[in-house]
Amino acid sequence: MLKGIWNLSDNCLSEVEDRHVVDAISIVDKHLCEVLNAIPAGTDWKAGLNPYDDDGESIHTYYSFLKSFLTGTQLVAFAQKRVDAIKDGRGFHHLMQAVENGEDTAEGMKAKLDAQIEDAKGAGLNFNAVAKLFLYDVGVVQPKASSRRRRMSADKDEKKSSMIINVPKFLNRCLGMPLHRQSMLTNHLIKCLDKRVRDAKSAGDFDIGIQTLTGNNVSVKKTRAFNFRGSEAKDESVLVHSVVIDRGMSSDAALKVYGEAIQADQRGSKIQTGFYIDGRALFKQCTPVYLVLSLGRTSPNAVVVRPNDGRTCFNIDHVMSRFVQPSLRCDDMAKVRKAWDAEFALANIGSDEYYQKWSKGRHRKPTHIFGGKIVPVINKLLAATLPRLDDTHQVSLPTKDIIKPKIVRIEVGSVDEEPGGESVEVVECKNEAIPLVTNVDDIPDDCERAYEVKFEGKVPKLFVGIEFPEKNMDWVIGSDELT
Repeated sequence: MLKGIWNLSDNCLSEVEDRHVVDAISIVDKHLCEVLNAIPAGTDWKAGLNPYDDDGESIHTYYSFLKSFLTGTQLVAFAQKRVDAIKDGRGFHHLMQAVENGEDTAEGMKAKLDAQIEDAKGAGLNFNAVAKLFLYDVGVVQPKASSRRRRMSADKDEKKSSMIINVPKFLNRCLGMPLHRQSMLTNHLIKCLDKRVRDAKSAGDFDIGIQTLTGNNVSVKKTRAFNFRGSEAKDESVLVHSVVIDRGMSSDAALKVYGEAIQADQRGSKIQTGFYIDGRALFKQCTPVYLVLSLGRTSPNAVVVRPNDGRTCFNIDHVMSRFVQPSLRCDDMAKVRKAWDAEFALANIGSDEYYQKWSKGRHRKPTHIFGGKIVPVINKLLAATLPRLDDTHQVSLPTKDIIKPKIVRIEVGSVDEEPGGESVEVVECKNEAIPLVTNVDDIPDDCERAYEVKFEGKVPKLFVGIEFPEKNMDWVIGSDELT
């Protein structure tokens, strides 16, 4: 949000209100009146914007800020209009003085001011420009390049914390504004937050703190239960769920997503939401179909929905070159459904198999999720699955190649299924002790060993666990090499 304000971006989520334009005109006119009064007649007004050498630091900083603000490409035309108005006796303060002296009526002044407001908007005074002016008054300013270099100094943590404009600091500074300006900035913050959330949800990567494993169908193939012998968790069970995920999306679900997406405002978007069919001859088994979702005019990304892979978020340039440009848009929903169903059926294979060029199956390999009373034994599970840096018998792996566990949330069932429980295969009790770790000497025997017990009941519709994912070996599109 602040980046758009500091850069005076033309893309504004909020429209500036007339009363805030009046405030900005008042601030600018007051400064330009001082400048014009201080310079000789006939001198370019831009020359008078420079601060004097003997000015105090605060005055020097303020003059430098307004010089940059008024002479930049975005607002120089606006500033010139204000200079002309002041010279012609039409400046904001002239209009107010005329009413006070009885030379004009309030209605007459308002008509003149309304015309100047429209001129100001047309000359580049948009929401971001007004917001930048207001934020300067309360000390919310863009960090200088030199400030970033100072972060590398010995006391970088203290300086860095003083320069960061986070949400609490932003809201705290807004308290120093008049109420109508506070409302303007906080409402804009909420709009920006709402848009980020909508974009993240549309892209399928909305962060709620943990990742949710969802798909066309999510089922638990098997659940095993383990108890651990030791003082910490001798009566608690750790569950190991074998979860199977169908990552695809049916035609019914895709058409529903499309129906919701086209309701959004797409004016100014680089990509238009719609179905695209790729008829190139290189696809031998079926004609690929894509649902492309625009995330709005200010987003650099778009979402591509596929029958075999569900939602994926990509950079707009990649979406254009890979999906949109080689394809033709199709608004015939009957044709779309037929093509989608054909590819959805072909994709009914494992995700490590290809049903045609660049297209993998929709069924992921089973992933193992640890759940239940897992906290007391998490260190033992990590010790059992992650490479030990001090173990000379382990294969040395670069840090980037070590796949770390992550907390995930699992929603069991298909997209059209009513909430309920998932039946699982019951594993018979095994009485023999099953050691988790056999090559670690610093764990006592009573903590090192576990025994498997019978799991009873149903897996809940929604549960949280820890996933130890495999490292994916993806093929580079259009090449025969692995990444």
